[in-house]
Amino acid sequence: MTKRKLPLALLLAATLSCGAAVQAQQLDYVDRQGMQSVDAADLDEAWVRPGADLSVFHKVRLEPATLAFKSNWRRKINLSNQSLSRKLTDAQVEQIKSRTLED
Repeated sequence: MTKRKLPLALLLAATLSCGAAVQAQQLDYVDRQGMQSVDAADLDEAWVRPGADLSVFHKVRLEPATLAFKSNWRRKINLSNQSLSRKLTDAQVEQIKSRTLED
């Protein structure tokens, strides 16, 4: 199973495509974290902070993605669902984790 790379890894990977932040065509979409999607020729997706200068980077380091849930998130979800058939089981939690980390 391959792991999905973190958005930060995509940001760093943008530096490999000939200064993608400098030369890439910027798109209009800005996400909740203030990252802006850019069109980079060598990458499927690339996100940068508006105004960031990544041309000083020559290498990037990609780390495996990790997934963590808040300690009581499952309990809160189960308490908010009135129906017993809609309660999250351990198997469903594992399925959520594996689907999220799959590429």
